Amino acid sequence: AGAAGFELPEGTQLTAQSVYIVNLDTGLCVYEKNADEKRSVASLTKLMTALLLIENVEDLEGTYISGGTALYTEEITDPQASNADILPNEEVRAIDLLYAMMLPSANEAAKNVGYFLGNGDLNNFYALMNARAAALGCTNTNFTSTNGLVDMDEGNYSSAHDIALITQECWKHEVFRTVVGTAAHQMPAAESHNEPYNILSL
Repeated sequence: AGAAGFELPEGTQLTAQSVYIVNLDTGLCVYEKNADEKRSVASLTKLMTALLLIENVEDLEGTYISGGTALYTEEITDPQASNADILPNEEVRAIDLLYAMMLPSANEAAKNVGYFLGNGDLNNFYALMNARAAALGCTNTNFTSTNGLVDMDEGNYSSAHDIALITQECWKHEVFRTVVGTAAHQMPAAESHNEPYNILSL
């Protein structure tokens, strides 16, 4: 009942084209604006990739994932693209890929996860993403990317309401809460990295 009377604090200005604010204690939406409009969601796509990693890999600490050079397309190797300096064929623990996706928004980490969970076929992973979104009640969402580097006109989109549903599901997992509450994470040394190195949240 209290949430139903929620008003934005005086002086608050919303510049976002779509907004969906939910009370996590009650599950009630307390404010929305164009919440069901389909929009390009960019790196928010990684929330679904992270959720599927958490739900499908039981041992995040002991599972190692690597992506071959074929995954490292121009969109990934672009110096301006977000990354965690994970190199082709480098074996990385699933937990480190989760940190890489959520802290510096590493595009190569998300693509490696999708390749792994899709059994070597990214289209299989997109099908998993869309099936999970539908199961969560998302009605204005379609994924054709693991990391959000594909725009709306190429079929990768969601809405503020649907992203809220996905995020709430992520939030149920303690490991997700721990990861997103971390400012910096040390990636361990690997064959292509002689020393551990730090990745920072954006």
